[in-house]
Amino acid sequence: MHALERKQIMQNHRNSLEEKVKKIDRAYRNFQAKKIEILLNRAKSFKYFRYRNLVKNEPNFCPLFSLKKKCHNISNLNCWSCYCDYYDRQYIDKENGLIGRCSIGNENGKYTRGVWDCSNCGMPHK
Repeated sequence: MHALERKQIMQNHRNSLEEKVKKIDRAYRNFQAKKIEILLNRAKSFKYFRYRNLVKNEPNFCPLFSLKKKCHNISNLNCWSCYCDYYDRQYIDKENGLIGRCSIGNENGKYTRGVWDCSNCGMPHK
């Protein structure tokens, strides 16, 4: 492989990571804005963030919603705690293709498909 080809492959990889980060950041901002809107009516707030409701009513909140896939294998998944304040979405490890991390160093997380997965954290998901 020539140096020019290798350079192009690395540039494509970096662009792909940057696009993932942009999607995560956009979803985060939209999700937080919706939380604030829903919080104004507290009676609805927790019910609104049930996975099955979000898939139906907010398919663009999360890239997985439009695919009808869950990030956690929990029967009554509630997405209220998603995008934890400790989730560092600005962290990018370009060399290893990793995005995100826990800013308080929780050791129960792991990378899933290159994105930090907090599903084993003590924050409630139900």
